[in-house]
Amino acid sequence: MAQVWGEQMLRAGSSVGSNYREAQRGRSLAEHRSKLGDCLREADEALYWMELLELEGYFKPTAIAPLTQEASELIAIFASLLRKS
Repeated sequence: MAQVWGEQMLRAGSSVGSNYREAQRGRSLAEHRSKLGDCLREADEALYWMELLELEGYFKPTAIAPLTQEASELIAIFASLLRKS
């Protein structure tokens, strides 16, 4: 189970960057906002998988804490960008 969850976390986490890049190249404000929304959703999904893996004991809290902090900060950034655009 941990391998499947880890792969899900990796997919969600890696798509944040690619979606952000697409957002920067958006052809319209609507497309830009849509891709920022994708970034927000993917970052939140990655955080979900991290929390689940920690809860089930696959990660030690001290090992995963920097990653969950980073994901939380990205979520806050994308939410703020969406409010401003």
